[in-house]
Amino acid sequence: MDQMLRGIANTAYGQAYDVTLEMMRNWTEDDVIALHRAKTAIYTYENPLLVGAVLAGLSAEVKRVLSLYAMDGGVAFQLQDDILGVFGSEEETGKSADSDLRQGKCTLLILKALEMGDDEQKKAVEAVWGKMAAGRAGLDLAKRAISESGSLDYSRKLAKAYAKKAAETANRLRGFSLDSEAIDYIQGIAEYMVERKV
Repeated sequence: MDQMLRGIANTAYGQAYDVTLEMMRNWTEDDVIALHRAKTAIYTYENPLLVGAVLAGLSAEVKRVLSLYAMDGGVAFQLQDDILGVFGSEEETGKSADSDLRQGKCTLLILKALEMGDDEQKKAVEAVWGKMAAGRAGLDLAKRAISESGSLDYSRKLAKAYAKKAAETANRLRGFSLDSEAIDYIQGIAEYMVERKV
């Protein structure tokens, strides 16, 4: 019960951090990664894994490895989610591929486009980011700018690096007397995080 309550409290902190980040002017890649750890990694990965570990009576060392796995896995998952939030198919994801831009979400895609893009690319992104009334032509220009600036490739590579690190961490669980199929499964989840389309 303590673990679940801690996870819920930490997720609430992550949500508050998300809202705060949107108001900051000088947010960084470290801020984005910290947000993904504080929100997605805890809620989607760490809390379910650790609640299960507590119920199974697993050792503190196993729980520590699971927590490390969850932090990197959650970041990989959210980086891919942010990519799908701009470039995904609405039919596959079930949400508009324009909403992240229109809502002004602080994602690595936006940050790197504004850092790496030329003046024209930066203007294209700024013209629609956080603008709920942004039109189709402007949104398409911004998406092209994100891609051509190198931001999309940068985000994909970083997501893959975090997923690889999560899979390597999961492999450390083989040093304990645990179900090998369960370890295979969570390693497979690490790979799926950055290959998924939904």
